[in-house]
Formats: sequence, structure tokens, C-alpha cells
Amino acid sequence: LTPNAEFLPATPLVSAFAYPWSIFFPAVIACHLVKRWQAKYPRRSYLTHFALIYAILFVFGLQELITVYFQFMAFPTVIGSLTLFAGEVYQLPVYETAFYSLMMVIFAAFRYFRDEQGLSVVERSVDEIAKTPRQRFIYRFLATHGFCVAVFLLAYNIPEALASMHADTYAKDLPSFLNNDVCGTPRSGGVPCIQGDDTPLTRAGN
Repeated sequence: LTPNAEFLPATPLVSAFAYPWSIFFPAVIACHLVKRWQAKYPRRSYLTHFALIYAILFVFGLQELITVYFQFMAFPTVIGSLTLFAGEVYQLPVYETAFYSLMMVIFAAFRYFRDEQGLSVVERSVDEIAKTPRQRFIYRFLATHGFCVAVFLLAYNIPEALASMHADTYAKDLPSFLNNDVCGTPRSGGVPCIQGDDTPLTRAGN
């Protein structure tokens, strides 16, 4: 959806830290909390437990304010009415945090609910097709990886992309290294960062 996606800045060092911090460890901690809550409050439903996990993850997701404030990353274009500090370099769209929390609740539930062999829902037929321990490992890995990619795509990437198409606020005084000629510069080919308050972003040439 981004006309100049090849210019999008990527920071390998930040990503190497951010993904374990924001995805792996929260899922592990969420499973631990649900296990403790289930033991302490056995009459509560799993839906209640995971709803609480969603709320906690939503608050945790707001820690991105730190990364945008110190300009490790940015959300250049946002829906202003659904964004904290809209118009500032450190603006943070609340809907992004909501999508993140939804994705993480699914990851946590996926990790939590396992059978007596420790297999998740996507791994439970692996013994029917795997003939060796090596094949079993490979099939389990591929099944788990495929599921996680699908969740990332459907619960976060696509909703975030659709929301971004209706962005109406651009961060003022955005440093060049956070724009990197994606839009609004001569090198971007004249692609505007915001086309209008009621006009969604479009592909170049449209």
C-alpha cells in the first residue's frame, strides 16, 4: 500500500531487541498469569482471563511512546482522532496498540492451550505424517511458523494497513531519517504524505 515501500527505514538492531521484548516475552508472561489465575480462580472462564490479558497488553503497548519519543521509530501518518499527541513526532495511534493487543492475545492463547503431548492445535497431526524425529521437528516448526505469520497478517498488518489508508494527520517536523523519502520529498516522486482530511492515501499513479 505504501508507494515507496523500498525506502521505508528499517533498524535491525532495534528490531532484534523489540521483537523478543514486545512479542515473545509478553506471550510467555501472559501464559504464566493465566495459569496462576486459573489455579486461584477456577470458576472464572478463560474468556475472562484472556480479556484481562488483553487489557494488560494494551497498557503495555503504550510503552511505544518511549520509542517514538526518543525517535527510535515513528508513525508518520495517523488518524488524528484516534491518536495520542496527534501531529507531534511522537504521535502514537491508539488503534495500533489495539491491533497489537489482539495479536498478542491470540499468540498467548495459542501457546497456552496444548494437549497432553505439549502440541498446539496446528501441530496435533504431525505424528501422522512425520516418519523421523527430524521430520517431526520440521513439520512442527513450519506449522507453528505458518500460524504465527497468518495471525500477524490478519490481526495486525492488514488492519493497520487499512487504518493507515485513512490517515489524516502527518507528524510535523519529522526528521528526515524517519521519512527517508517515502513521501513529501522530491525523491519520493511527488507522493504526498497526506492527500486531505477525508481522502485516504493511494498508490502512486492512482
